[in-house]
Amino acid sequence: MVGRDNVPKRAVESIKEIGKTLVGRPQLMNTVTVASGIALFLARKIALGEKIKSGRILFKFDDLLFRRT
Repeated sequence: MVGRDNVPKRAVESIKEIGKTLVGRPQLMNTVTVASGIALFLARKIALGEKIKSGRILFKFDDLLFRRT
């Protein structure tokens, strides 16, 4: 989840625009909100003794919400 390889190219390029055409990174709050929701979901499953698959899953909201057929 961490590392430049996992950050979309467009997000990396937007960093150069902070202070010029952007005030900050508007996506940051969305990222924090989604990540905290996932963390809470997993913490609840752990607290209830439910099994959680181990591993890494990479997904993009564009792929989930706007499936191309």
